[in-house]
Amino acid sequence: MTIETGKEFCYEKLISLRKRGTQAEINRAVRQLGNYLKANSIKKAGPTITATFSSEQKYGETVLDMEILIPVDRLFAPEYGYIFKSKFQLLNAAHLCYKGKPELLQAICDEFIRYIREHECHDTSAVYNVMADEPRLVNDGSGDITVDLYIDVSPNSRIS
Repeated sequence: MTIETGKEFCYEKLISLRKRGTQAEINRAVRQLGNYLKANSIKKAGPTITATFSSEQKYGETVLDMEILIPVDRLFAPEYGYIFKSKFQLLNAAHLCYKGKPELLQAICDEFIRYIREHECHDTSAVYNVMADEPRLVNDGSGDITVDLYIDVSPNSRIS
C-alpha cells in the first residue's frame, strides 16, 4: 500500500447530494441525480466523488449517510434537495490509489484510516472516494474498479 501525502485535491462547480439510506436507496438517488442532470442538459465534467460519514445497522439493514459530488460543466440553481458547490478542495490530503474488487474497497478504506491514525495524523475529513471509472453498482459482477482515496489531514501531522 503506497500512501502519498501533502496532496491537493480540487474541483470547481459541483452538484452535491447528501443522502441517508440503504445501499439500494443510495443507488436509486444516484440514478435520479443522473436523470436530473440529463433532463437539465448539465454535463458531467469530472469523476464521481463519494464520502460515507456513517454506517449503522437498523432493522437488519445497513443504513449509510453519504455525500455524492459530481463536477459539472456550468453554474445552475439546483432543485430537489441538491446543492451547488462552487468549489470542493482538500489542501493537505493523504492519497491512496486502489485497483481491485469492489467488495474489498471497504477493507482498504479501513486500512487507510488505520495507517493514518497509527502515524499520528489527525484526519480532518471523511475519506473521499474518487471513481476513476464510471461508477457501477457494487457487486454487479463487472470486475475490478479503480478508486483514488483521499483524506484531509492536519498540516501539523507527520507521516513517516
